[in-house]
Amino acid sequence: MTKKEISQIRLECESLSDKELEAKAYDAIYDSLGSEVDAMIDLGYDSSDIADREKYESFACDYADLLYTICSERGISLFGE
Repeated sequence: MTKKEISQIRLECESLSDKELEAKAYDAIYDSLGSEVDAMIDLGYDSSDIADREKYESFACDYADLLYTICSERGISLFGE
């Protein structure tokens, strides 16, 4: 994730209420769980498709981590912490 993307995401999150940010964070965390890459390799997908999926999954994890961090900075407790 580039610094520009991080800045854009942080800027977008500033306009969200705590409830909206919390919901967005939970969605992002849920979306980042698991991987389809191993199944794609086993099923013989094209290597470019596998590489694209790996990039997407990496971005999804980074995005979820960033939203989790922003929630922590705003004092929003996720998962009953």
